[in-house]
Amino acid sequence: GDRDVPVHVPKATFIRTLNKESNREVMKEKIAVIYSRMEKHLSEEGGLLPVAWKALVKVLYEWFGRWEKLSSQIYKYVLEPSAVDVVRIAKAAGASGSLQDDPNLRNRRDEMVSRTGALNERRAAV
Repeated sequence: GDRDVPVHVPKATFIRTLNKESNREVMKEKIAVIYSRMEKHLSEEGGLLPVAWKALVKVLYEWFGRWEKLSSQIYKYVLEPSAVDVVRIAKAAGASGSLQDDPNLRNRRDEMVSRTGALNERRAAV
């Protein structure tokens, strides 16, 4: 159960991973990438993008809320960004059209998309 988690993932490793992979800027980038991929595959004319994005934001809130609860119960550690902050980031990404007005985020998003594509190609080759 939950009590066994610290045995498998020490608190220091948990915090180090969160600081590297889940800080506010990384979350903005990752969420922008998700939105741009959805934008690519779901045209706004069909009306699916807003519906799918809203559903995804709901799932993000539920997942991050659960992780927030587990983090505080198991490690006595407060997640940053919080579940509410992640929802705000996601809503901002959806409202601003994937944050395309910010050239730095656009470049970082494009870099992440290309790295993800290369990783998927390597996985497919295996």
